[in-house]
Amino acid sequence: MNKLNIVLVLLLLTACSAKTRIHFYTTHLSEDKVNEVINAIDKDTFEVTLNSLPYPNDINDNAIIYSPSTNSRERLNVLMAVLSGVGFNISTASLIAANNHSFTENNLGLYLFPDDYVQPELISFHNTYTIPLVNEYGATDCQHATVLYLKEPDEYIIEINKWDDEKEDYLQEYIEGKWTLDEDDILYLHHTAWQKPLLFQKSNFRRNEIDGESKGVKFTPIDKGLNSDVFSETYSDEAKAVNCTFSISLAL
Repeated sequence: MNKLNIVLVLLLLTACSAKTRIHFYTTHLSEDKVNEVINAIDKDTFEVTLNSLPYPNDINDNAIIYSPSTNSRERLNVLMAVLSGVGFNISTASLIAANNHSFTENNLGLYLFPDDYVQPELISFHNTYTIPLVNEYGATDCQHATVLYLKEPDEYIIEINKWDDEKEDYLQEYIEGKWTLDEDDILYLHHTAWQKPLLFQKSNFRRNEIDGESKGVKFTPIDKGLNSDVFSETYSDEAKAVNCTFSISLAL
């Protein structure tokens, strides 16, 4: 079996009927409570990713943020029933976004608070908070819903959610490899099946939103001077499909 066939087989093996990914924000919960919630969630339907970023300023009670899809409402109802069973009644299920937190298709954000939580006075914490490099970044211009996960110490995962009309469900594909960031803030995504790594310029931004201001980190594709023909010859269709702009932002 040649190298190309091996790559195709691996890609087919990693495509499956998609679980909905829950981005579980845990800043205000104890480790025991986090584990209780995770253990109650159906592993066949949901996949949980823990996130320690600050909550949006306008979320001060149990809430879910989700993106619409064919099965989102049904899975949302299932999740809300499970959470109620472990003591977390959801007061808000917001479509698309809250205070600049938003998620791609087949992803949702889960924000939970303990019973004794007291909302602090608003301070400038969000202005001084530095977004960690090791994080998850949503694609803004990919054909499919795509998320880049930079992991410690130097591994990355790109998750691609493709809608399948026949199955009426998402199919997930994964690309895994190594990443490096050089002194010029250029991110290199390496993969054994690619001739060269994909390159992205890291930058920080602040922008005005409808409901306030946000800051964030963005990775923008760069081609190192390659013209379109050379770029097409150098990179596989798989690589070109994820050569997108990835970003994460935090409401101020």
